[in-house]
Amino acid sequence: MKKLSLILAILAIIPISFAKENQEQFDSRMQWFDEAKFGMFIHWGSYSTLKGIWKGEPIKKYAEWIQANADIPKEEYAPIAKQFNPSKFNADEWIRIAKEAGMKYFVITSKHHEGFCLWDSKYTEYDIKDASGVDRDLLGELSAACKKYGVKFGTYYSIIDWHHPTQKPRKSGNAWNKWGKPEWASPIAKDEYVKYMKAQLKELVDLYDTQIFWFDGDWWPNWSMEDGEDLYAYLRQIQPNAIINNRVGKRDRSKIDFGTPENFTPGSKLDYYWEACWTINHSWGYKEHDKNWKTTKELVQKLVAINSKGGNLLLNIGPTAEGEFPHGCLDRLAGMGDWLKAHSEAIYKTNFPEVPLQSWGRVLQRGNNYYFHVFEWPKNGLIEVQGMNAEVESISLMNSDAKISAQNKASSMTLTVPKNGTNPYSSVIKLVAKAKSVKTFDKNNDIPLRNGDLLLLANKAKISGKGDLRFETKGKNLGYWTSTGNIASWNQEVVIPGKYEVIFVYASKGGGSTFELRVKGQKLSKKIKNTGSWTVYKTMSAGTVNLPELTNYNFKVKMVEKKGEALFNLKSIILRPKK
Repeated sequence: MKKLSLILAILAIIPISFAKENQEQFDSRMQWFDEAKFGMFIHWGSYSTLKGIWKGEPIKKYAEWIQANADIPKEEYAPIAKQFNPSKFNADEWIRIAKEAGMKYFVITSKHHEGFCLWDSKYTEYDIKDASGVDRDLLGELSAACKKYGVKFGTYYSIIDWHHPTQKPRKSGNAWNKWGKPEWASPIAKDEYVKYMKAQLKELVDLYDTQIFWFDGDWWPNWSMEDGEDLYAYLRQIQPNAIINNRVGKRDRSKIDFGTPENFTPGSKLDYYWEACWTINHSWGYKEHDKNWKTTKELVQKLVAINSKGGNLLLNIGPTAEGEFPHGCLDRLAGMGDWLKAHSEAIYKTNFPEVPLQSWGRVLQRGNNYYFHVFEWPKNGLIEVQGMNAEVESISLMNSDAKISAQNKASSMTLTVPKNGTNPYSSVIKLVAKAKSVKTFDKNNDIPLRNGDLLLLANKAKISGKGDLRFETKGKNLGYWTSTGNIASWNQEVVIPGKYEVIFVYASKGGGSTFELRVKGQKLSKKIKNTGSWTVYKTMSAGTVNLPELTNYNFKVKMVEKKGEALFNLKSIILRPKK
């Protein structure tokens, strides 16, 4: 470790107070983020050299967690950094690819949980210069390229640090409990580490003018909400216009500056700024045997779905240790860029309208312009826009001369469209409404979500067994649950292990039937109460389950006793973190 006195000298001259913002000032600082819609996330570190393999064996789960998942002692893991050799890294090429894909900002892991720093820090020798012998300023090159292409530059920084001498893994437990929740090495370790963090974060400001602070590791029991508030105040002092994610404190309690659902898209709009970070394959860091690539169609529709609920998509790439994007990324990013070039006005600077979610796609709005993103083009030539009607000034299919007409109904619109759309990923219909003519219905039919919730949606369920159970597109629910032979199951990734309350969003006329939910050897059982109608949805807590690992869990629901017509109409299951 380099001299701590340098840290103390810097911190001594920096006050931690900052001027409080009013709502207008906060919205002004967040405006570029609100308009950006799409960003690139990069996970790159010494773990990239291992490619997800340790001692010849592929290690399950995320590549950047390999030290924890393979239980590698620090003394054995640290020398791996010598292999980090970004000989093929080209910052200009990376940012040009991001720009051409339609991305407006860029966030890179300056320091992940392993503690390895992607810049030559004054405060540690576990960095690219001292530990890897890399005589290049990687973050400096990226920051300069971002300025060249008009892309905002941001840095991810882990609150936990498996290399720093102030922390040590617990003596026993699984990877999550042993490594994800390290212990302090001494009674004064926390104060020393916070000073280290603040000094390094100031380096990221002074050297690279970082505009986004993206924290992680907030689940750590040794990191409190008050610690996060102190660090937030410090950052606002040294970089007043930067934006800071909610994981600087505790993500389940904070919305400031923006929320960060991970590999998860909320089921409805949220009442704060947010972005959903997703991987382009599965692992965040480079993993040679991870070929689970999402298709370009999936990625475009994911972007639209997130934007339609007021959020941004932060799409992750895990480069090789040499600095190349792995095969599978470039074609997908180029495809997204081509789609965005043709439909830019239907994405950037739009917001979410007060209309229900549509079974055929999503809706975005800019003023009196409404953009209907049609994911699957209808074979019958008709699109039903539920919960909205309007006086139409003009309506057109973007990138086509084909004719479209619209007819209002009591609480919906019917669009008559041509035989074919214009894009295999998402075709866009632009409707220009006459001023103040738009009426919306069923505004309050949203799923009641809180920050940190996970959501098992009806349309994502895998249905098995004998019976009539099916997904109903009109009500966006599982219906006709009349047989005890049917099972609905979901796979859900848990990124913050712990206890979760299981909440069903359902409707039932009569009630009386009983269901059970099973996950990881646990069983919850509940009798359904009457909601008064098959279309009146209420919430019901089924109890609590323990999900102790960072992994995928399989949830299965079946009816075990039938009373009346059917079990229920199920819209979703909410997994809510328990405090």
